[in-house]
This record gives sequence, C-alpha cells and structure tokens, in this order.
Amino acid sequence: MTELFADITLGTVIVIGLLMFGGVIFVANMNDPRNAMHPGGRKGRMLDELLVVGPLAPLLVMITVGGFLPDLRDAAWWFPILLGLSVIGFAASFLLPSVRRARKRVEALQKKAFS
Repeated sequence: MTELFADITLGTVIVIGLLMFGGVIFVANMNDPRNAMHPGGRKGRMLDELLVVGPLAPLLVMITVGGFLPDLRDAAWWFPILLGLSVIGFAASFLLPSVRRARKRVEALQKKAFS
C-alpha cells in the first residue's frame, strides 16, 4: 500500500510541476511588454520559448510515464533510455541551429529588459 501511495504521489508531483512550469511560461510570455520588441511579436516569442524547451520534452514525458507506471520504470532498459534521451535533448538544445537562434532571440529580449 505504501508503494502504491509513493508511486501515485511521485506521479502527481511530476505532473503538477510540469503543468506549473508550462503555465508560468505561457502566462509570463503572453503578458510581457517585451513581446513588442520581438520580431514575431507575442506569438513569435512564445514559439521561441517552446523551441528552447522543446528538446527536453521527450525526457519529461518519459519521467512522467515512469511516475505512473513503476513496473515499467523498474525495467532494465529504462535508465539507459532515459539517460540517452537526456543526452540527446541537451545536445539538441545546444546544437540545433533553429534552437540556437531562438535562444539568442530570447536572451536578447532578456538583456534589453535588464539594461
């Protein structure tokens, strides 16, 4: 019974954290006055933010699925696949040209705001 409760709690915490993270990004970007400085406006900035975070989505989905299916998470292949997804996601977030351009646009907006 305690294992079931621990698995449900872990899954719930992960899902709530992901929803809060996504909600904060969405609300903060939609109401930010810096959107006027972005070449694509409000929608362009949101797409850039999603491009920067997007390569990590498969890793987050796998962690969420593991929170709800502990037998799957305990499988021998789970950790190598999870590690591989994290390496690929982090590499993609720094090596893909579209993600690098989106990151530069987002960083430029942040620098303008703090200048």
